[in-house]
Amino acid sequence: INSQFRLRASASGYYTAGSVRNTLFGGDRTGSNYYGVMYNAPISNANFTNGRFNPGFGDKVAAVMGNLFLKFSPVQGFSLESFTTLENAGGRGANEPDVRKSNQFVTDLVVR
Repeated sequence: INSQFRLRASASGYYTAGSVRNTLFGGDRTGSNYYGVMYNAPISNANFTNGRFNPGFGDKVAAVMGNLFLKFSPVQGFSLESFTTLENAGGRGANEPDVRKSNQFVTDLVVR
């Protein structure tokens, strides 16, 4: 927008009417960056999906995600940054008759 304020927005969507096995939430592309945060007890082995939320959707999956990045730098050498993600998804497991819904909201605030 100007030299002090930066804005970036993006959106994505995904839909599949039917699938034997869908890995949108369960696949591994990069490994987990947050080891063990989803567990209340210590884990004894390396689990590549820990730190992720997986709603278990394998069939009739529809997902929409929006991302917003804001950066404000009032003076040189100092900035406030915010990265926000909002996701709305729905789907069902292979043996489930009804579609379930899942929402995620996350924001990361950084002072540099």
